[in-house]
Amino acid sequence: MLSSRGFASAEFRWGAARCLRAIAIREKGLDDATCERLEGWLIQWKTPEPVHDSEERRQQTSTHAEAPTDSLLWGHGRSMVLPGGNYPLLEALTLGYLLRQPMNADQWLGALERHLLRHEDPAVWEALTDNLRFLVNAERGRAVAFLKQLLEAQPSILASDRSVLLIAHIHGWLPGEMFAPIADGWIMGGWPRGPQAAGEVATLRLCQRPEDLDARELVERFISGSDYDTAVAARLRLGVAHTLVQAWGQPPLRALSTPLILRLLSLADGSVAVALRLVFAKTDPLPTDDYTRLLLQALLAHPEIAFAREPTFLVDRLKDLLREGWEPELIHGVVATVLERAGMKLSDMRTAWPVHAGDLVEIALTLHRMPETRSRGLELFEKLMHLDAYGIEDRLSILDRRPFR
Repeated sequence: MLSSRGFASAEFRWGAARCLRAIAIREKGLDDATCERLEGWLIQWKTPEPVHDSEERRQQTSTHAEAPTDSLLWGHGRSMVLPGGNYPLLEALTLGYLLRQPMNADQWLGALERHLLRHEDPAVWEALTDNLRFLVNAERGRAVAFLKQLLEAQPSILASDRSVLLIAHIHGWLPGEMFAPIADGWIMGGWPRGPQAAGEVATLRLCQRPEDLDARELVERFISGSDYDTAVAARLRLGVAHTLVQAWGQPPLRALSTPLILRLLSLADGSVAVALRLVFAKTDPLPTDDYTRLLLQALLAHPEIAFAREPTFLVDRLKDLLREGWEPELIHGVVATVLERAGMKLSDMRTAWPVHAGDLVEIALTLHRMPETRSRGLELFEKLMHLDAYGIEDRLSILDRRPFR
């Protein structure tokens, strides 16, 4: 082996680690001797003089309001430039153990425990976070102890999208007394997206463990927001909203998620309202049940929140419900409120509202064909004419059709 002939530069070891990574993938892991060699190459990485974490985060994003509002768990994710230093060695070592058949997670955990005693660049640990979810395959007590020590030694790794995904994967086997400090670290750690992360993962924990009273109490506290300043409370609610939107369309979770969504609607503004409206994108078709009825009634109770922007996906879902003959009076009420909020924007091609005009006309005509809502449909159609909704002229003759049977 070249290393026995004196090849020991960082460049040589990085190149060798990348080759061994490829071999581990092809050969389903690496043998003990090779893994021991890789661990022997791990050198102390001298980090530059650290910047205080909260100061560094303030430099990256000065306020919570400026941070992105898309979901951390349910979005498309973000790319990351992988670090140098010890990362290629640790990655190859990780694959060398984890790709074996059977996986040797305990031996890998031993290497991580030893490396935690060394001085390491936090960026290396952050990049390794994606693989730490496989600690579920290691001895549970040791894995929990390692994660606790890692987060105490490298608290900055919590301030990353990858940490959110990690905790979402493993929270089920973390003891409650360990999960609470992680959530507090996100809330109080200075990372602008931290409170949102706490909201998303805590709500996921509740959805997966609905009998967990501590999880329920935490989510209720996040929705209330009374224990936090305004900016943090808004971010906590945003996180809760993102996960509830995903949960609401799942039949086993509708009873749990509906009351929480209704509470959020009564408190929401800005990005939280935008997130909640995604429920109509994620749930197709809308179930014809009491939970959908409660949600639509809540929209009518808070029109300034529900219809502050164009009703993306909502109008399509209402069309589908109406085809089923479900709650035409309620659907009329929602559409009438949409028109009231839209106003002349329905004919303004500089906005997205004209895209919905044709569907709104179709709903009005369908209501007009139903004997019990004939006058309601005519009322909506006349309102659309008054607003000069895009394409309304092409539909005028349809009013002469026979009533819908």
